Amino acid sequence: MKKFFFKEMYLLSHKEKRARHLSLSKGLNIIKGKNDYGKSAVIKCFYSILGATVDYATFPWHADGLQGIIVFELNGKDYYFLNAYGRCALFSAQKELMKTFRGTQENLANFFKDNIGCNILLETRDTNLEPASPSALFSPFYVDQDIGWVMPWKSFTGLSYFKNWKNDIIDSYTGVRPSSYVETKHKFLSLQNNLKDLQKQSKSLNTTITQIKESFSDIHSEITVMNFRQDLKQLRDEFEKLSLLQNNVKKQIAEIGNQKIELEIQLKAAQVAQKEVDDDYHFALKHDDIIECTMCGAKYENGISDVFKLACFEDHCTHIISQCLQELDDCNVKLQSLQEQDSSITKSLEKIQITLDEQKGKFKLKDIILDLGRKKISEVIDSQADNVRKKLHETSSLFMEAQRIYQGENDLRASRSQRIREEYFKYMSSFLPELGVLTVSHKSYKSIYSNIGTGGSIRPRVLLAYYFSLINLICQFAGTSNVIFPFIIDSPKQQDMDEDNWVKELDFIIKHQPEDTQMIVGLVDEGNFALHNV
Repeated sequence: MKKFFFKEMYLLSHKEKRARHLSLSKGLNIIKGKNDYGKSAVIKCFYSILGATVDYATFPWHADGLQGIIVFELNGKDYYFLNAYGRCALFSAQKELMKTFRGTQENLANFFKDNIGCNILLETRDTNLEPASPSALFSPFYVDQDIGWVMPWKSFTGLSYFKNWKNDIIDSYTGVRPSSYVETKHKFLSLQNNLKDLQKQSKSLNTTITQIKESFSDIHSEITVMNFRQDLKQLRDEFEKLSLLQNNVKKQIAEIGNQKIELEIQLKAAQVAQKEVDDDYHFALKHDDIIECTMCGAKYENGISDVFKLACFEDHCTHIISQCLQELDDCNVKLQSLQEQDSSITKSLEKIQITLDEQKGKFKLKDIILDLGRKKISEVIDSQADNVRKKLHETSSLFMEAQRIYQGENDLRASRSQRIREEYFKYMSSFLPELGVLTVSHKSYKSIYSNIGTGGSIRPRVLLAYYFSLINLICQFAGTSNVIFPFIIDSPKQQDMDEDNWVKELDFIIKHQPEDTQMIVGLVDEGNFALHNV
């Protein structure tokens, strides 16, 4: 697994004309300060600068246009991450620019996937697969000072875009599902839906073919190629030739019509511009070297160069008008010629009808077209049915293979999930007594995906046990493709906790921090705990 460490943070607020710099070490870091001194606002900045969406109602610095730089270590190398003015940039340890992009959630998600190596994909509400957003990636590693001690998984906002994201994040970080699982599942479900659609199309086309053949079965047309022999062949050739020619002519008429509309728009714009410039030109000639604005009283120079520029621009408008008028005349000439050609082709087609009537009085051109149309309809529908059947066969083969792979990964996931659930339960059963929580029912925390069904003064301690169970599971089972981020706990002392329980919490936090990880804890005080020994 890859490990991510904060080394430094630089904050700058132009509105408040203040800046702050923090240096951090690996292991445990304590940020201590009284209430309302901005401790939590600073703590929120760590992941906010990296793109997570925190509760801005309690984070006024963000609205003030806060800018920040995070210096972090990943795989033994240092980097600088800048977030300012809606843009983000990544620099090397030597401060060489490596990447820059707009700070949208989509761009940030792709940045952590491509540059940091966070290979977690989540399903959106419209069933697409997208890289996890920063808020989703950091959600197991941050406990907000307020909502984090009331409801787990609520420390960041803007996560409703993803479907079932909490379970997928837990499964991804704990290794319940490999990085390929979500893509395999998505492919399987997509092929399943495609297969159902193709089966519906095939059934519908088969019904349509049957109905068409039944409706054509009582039509005994005597019009065949043999009836008309050479005349029918000539008729087809001439008709197709004239139809193609007429279609081309109509296409040219439409193109010239569009061209006329564009030219008329340009002409109108140029005439309006010329009128405005002409008014400005004559206004300038009638006034002295200094013109006073009637609105604000400001004075402006009215030099000969300005007047000359107006005259030049008016001349340019005149040239454009002249050019547009000339091109409109050309379009009208071409349009008239094409319309005459279209009329001539129509007359030729009418002559074919008359000739056919004379030769075969009982047959009409419409009868021939109707007969050919029936045949064409049958050919088109048969062709579509063949294509659907072919796609149905190909999709069925792909679906069977995807189903086999998906089932295999599901079996592996179920086996691994059982082991992780057992480890999670062991952690919770061990951690709760250490925190002085002895009356909580196992049902309230039996699932790793649960929202912790308990209340009262013990809830913050139960949540602390849950968070540490989860972070220890992640460090124990995370695969090589996962990134372990710093664990940030803001204000664990909640609900006027008594001194004994507060000391137990601090001792617990220090004792159960996973090895070779970074933890940042925001405190108001450490009570009687010997924090200087940490």
